[in-house]
Amino acid sequence: MTGRYQLKDEDEGDEGWVTLRYRKVMHKYLKPAGCDDVLIAITESGLDRVGYVPPGASSGNWRTNAEWWKTDDGSKDPIDYWRNGGRDPEVYFAEQLMWYDRELRKDPNVLGAVIFTVGYLDPTWKDYDIAGTRVIDHLLDYIRREAAVPNAAAGSRAASVATSPTPPPAAPAVQPAVVITPPASGQTAGANLLANGDFDDGQHYRWHNTPEIVIPNKWDFWHATHSMPYLPRQDQNFDPPECVVWNIAGAPAEEKNLFWLSGAYCLKIFKGWGAIWWRLFQNVGGLTPGQRYRFTAPIYPDLYMKFDALQGGKILADDPLAGEVRLSAKFGGKEIETGWLDGAQFPFGKYTFFALDFVVVGASAEVSVEGRGRWGLLNNGWFVDSLRLEAIGGAAPPAPGGNLLKNPVFTGGTYLPNSAVRNMEAPNGWQFWAADERTPKVSRQTESFRAPRAGVVTPATASPDDKDGLAGGLAQAYRVVGNWRAIWFSISQPLSGLTPGRQYRFTVQLMPDPVDKYGAGNAKQFAADPDSGEVWLKAQSAGQKTETLKRVTTDLAPGGYSTLTHDFTAATSEATVTLEVRARFALTQNAWYIASAGVSPL
Repeated sequence: MTGRYQLKDEDEGDEGWVTLRYRKVMHKYLKPAGCDDVLIAITESGLDRVGYVPPGASSGNWRTNAEWWKTDDGSKDPIDYWRNGGRDPEVYFAEQLMWYDRELRKDPNVLGAVIFTVGYLDPTWKDYDIAGTRVIDHLLDYIRREAAVPNAAAGSRAASVATSPTPPPAAPAVQPAVVITPPASGQTAGANLLANGDFDDGQHYRWHNTPEIVIPNKWDFWHATHSMPYLPRQDQNFDPPECVVWNIAGAPAEEKNLFWLSGAYCLKIFKGWGAIWWRLFQNVGGLTPGQRYRFTAPIYPDLYMKFDALQGGKILADDPLAGEVRLSAKFGGKEIETGWLDGAQFPFGKYTFFALDFVVVGASAEVSVEGRGRWGLLNNGWFVDSLRLEAIGGAAPPAPGGNLLKNPVFTGGTYLPNSAVRNMEAPNGWQFWAADERTPKVSRQTESFRAPRAGVVTPATASPDDKDGLAGGLAQAYRVVGNWRAIWFSISQPLSGLTPGRQYRFTVQLMPDPVDKYGAGNAKQFAADPDSGEVWLKAQSAGQKTETLKRVTTDLAPGGYSTLTHDFTAATSEATVTLEVRARFALTQNAWYIASAGVSPL
């Protein structure tokens, strides 16, 4: 009961009140709190009673519902099996659980769900038991089929999840595809690091022992199934494609100059009158950390709506969404991708050389190319040949030493980032952001965020409270404070002149001063709740975004300075580093002092 399948007429999107309810918690609480990476394990899943159902409907476990299910013609059922005429209640329940599993796999932080129940001791749960039924038989078959299939969340996170209010707006983790000119015949290029990149060892295998899906050796494969949710305007289920490692010797004469770029073999992926979505990928080892690589994938979308000899043969698809391509690279817990490109960016009926550039972290990467056609054309065909992965440029040379940040100890003056807020100053050279009353609250927060006071303090200008922030003889410090208010702020600085592939260290000296109340003699009593304050460092270079874990105030010894560091690799000559602080409780004093910040090469 998700989306439009509700007790009332409202559409709940990708969540529901009795099904996938955990997404409501994710969307409304965890994500705004910056906790969307919290792992979730669902300890009981299945069918059970609800307090209210539409007139004439059944409420109970799967055995209770079995006879009622048979009274429904299934024409509007979200489960393909029932909608297409299947009427075995045990298979239907298994299909519901399989659908649920596919939804869970769209959320990368969900570990899984435990079915209630397989076996029982208390007779109360007899009617819930699936042991010894066709339910568990079908589930076992499903698990065997899906064990090696990547989760739907592997490519990208669902866009429906609410975003946290963490400016400045970050560029999407997408590296634009490069359409390159194919090398001329005989032109030399860098060594191809892919195994069997041109498929010309002639060896292949049946993927998952499927006779219709033949894949070149050294490569792996994935395809969407009928249970994949529809894309916009899609009007039929995805079908398994057919795949052939095609020898040019068996091709018609008129096609030999079309689909083969080199050697004797190419890969053909196709389906007549079927919608397909496929992914071809390979894990490559022996890479050099910090080196820039280029993954090149020549693709020929053979997408035609009809064949008319009088009009020259194939009539190519006329809608750009008839064919889409995406390249990606995964390494070091990150993923860089091109985003989906469609027929508005490349032509159908000819090869386009797509390329994705990335700077690798670690010594291995998984590179992949995906194609999809959401409509059942007369021919939904794709040809792939001569894939390459090669190092480009040289190894990253050493970068000059020294602090690369401007105004690192805040002696260079300040400015007003918001002219309407006179007491909120930012250091010159830095960008400043702060949450306000419009920012959604996070977990356990009772009062809205409000703009802080911010500025540079010196011994001459510091109030008695601020003098603690100048401990150790500091000549100045940048202070951000909120009295009796919750605050959330960040300071960022863009960098240029970096060496792509070079590793850098972002360092901040910071002191939290979270005063819960003042005791005798104005002695500060610091907030003991770990959630009273948290801080983290971030870096972004091109599409590569990294950040530290959130450190809470109790980790940082309130009232004293701590040094925080974050190491990152520059993907291009530019990067942005950010310090972010959040204090969700309206303490007597929420003060944060920053003595210095720096970025230097490692």
